[in-house]
Amino acid sequence: MGSRVYTERELSIVEFLAQGLSNAEIAQALHLSEGTVTSNPGCIMNKRGVRDRLPVLIDAVRTNHVTL
Repeated sequence: MGSRVYTERELSIVEFLAQGLSNAEIAQALHLSEGTVTSNPGCIMNKRGVRDRLPVLIDAVRTNHVTL
């Protein structure tokens, strides 16, 4: 996968995704719009060159950005 550098927002969203939160729950927790939260994983996936969230979560765990 591409660069493993996460922005602060990406890392926050990935952490909440790893906890199983919905986009609406993440938006509420981060005081963002649900649209922003919905589009952010897409941006992360594009940067990583993957088509779904699972490889992003696996990469975040492997690089110690997220713990399960």
